[in-house]
Amino acid sequence: MSKENGPEKKRNLRLKMVEVDDFEALEDYTIIEPHEREDVSKGGIIIPDKAKKDSWRGTVVAVGPGKIGPDGKRTPIGVEVGDVIIYRNFLGWKMGEVKGKEYFAVSGEERIARIPRSKVVYEDR
Repeated sequence: MSKENGPEKKRNLRLKMVEVDDFEALEDYTIIEPHEREDVSKGGIIIPDKAKKDSWRGTVVAVGPGKIGPDGKRTPIGVEVGDVIIYRNFLGWKMGEVKGKEYFAVSGEERIARIPRSKVVYEDR
């Protein structure tokens, strides 16, 4: 915009995503849905709300193609949609909410471990 038209007005835009499938991870990023933290630990300790918000596990909903290495080839990420990953606490980028659930982007350096989707078992509470 030219100076003679005045300063450019900042626009407050809100991204609207209606489905989780709208997420497409880039490079070595993984999009995850964090798991809900427990109210009470297995040992009977009540977990405060602040600690419950900071989940360290999540289910993978999208996987990027991997980073391009010095040799020009992509390095595989090593996780698949449906895997559960454990990631460093307080890291990742908040992607937004879809139908009341939050999603985060986690880079390869932030992922610590994975449970392959073939070994993930959920139990009723």
